[in-house]
Amino acid sequence: MSQMFWCGKKTILSFNSSGSSSSSSSSSSRSSIKSSSGSRSSSSKSSSSSSKVVVVIEEVVIVIVVIVVVHVVVVVVVVVVVVVVVVVVVVPVVVVHVIIVVEVGLVLVVVVVV
Repeated sequence: MSQMFWCGKKTILSFNSSGSSSSSSSSSSRSSIKSSSGSRSSSSKSSSSSSKVVVVIEEVVIVIVVIVVVHVVVVVVVVVVVVVVVVVVVVPVVVVHVIIVVEVGLVLVVVVVV
């Protein structure tokens, strides 16, 4: 039965069942650790760049939605203002003109009849 321990950065100590120890250089182990950590860092870089792209796309979508909502609100406000102006200004003017025409017509009828 052999047990291996990581001892610092340079050697790996191996103890077998008889208790004697042997050491081996860890250069290959360090290179494999470096290569695996390099692949991890490159994968984390690609995932962070893809997450940045997703964040940018989300921000663009939010800006577009805000622009559309602002335009819709402006159009609704303009329509409401136009309707209020028509109801408050145009309708009374038309009603007054109709009343004037009817009164003038009645006066003319009375003058012609008399």
